[in-house]
Amino acid sequence: MENETVQDTKEVWVVIGNKDNTEGRGPLYVMHVCEIKVTALRLSEKKGVMGSDAPIEKRRAVKVNNRWYYPGNLIEGSSEDYAENERIAEKEKLEQRLKQAGFADHEINQLKC
Repeated sequence: MENETVQDTKEVWVVIGNKDNTEGRGPLYVMHVCEIKVTALRLSEKKGVMGSDAPIEKRRAVKVNNRWYYPGNLIEGSSEDYAENERIAEKEKLEQRLKQAGFADHEINQLKC
């Protein structure tokens, strides 16, 4: 039997479904597993209880014996998702630089308008 040690890990985003979308009393399940948060947000839209957005959670995938294991099937982001993800990352980097330069959160929020 092969050595079954974890070779690698990575973050994935999961969309959590509820078997009872009317009242939300049913069991929870992983509806989608996505590489990036933007894809999970897109796929969660109106998929929750009573047409609300389904919750998303960050989870960890593991690689064992050169094979990735996820809590469901991995959905790759679309080219639009990756572009949006890059835009958000650049925005977060800029906000971090502004904080390091001494700007307060309320000042940064004013720049967003």
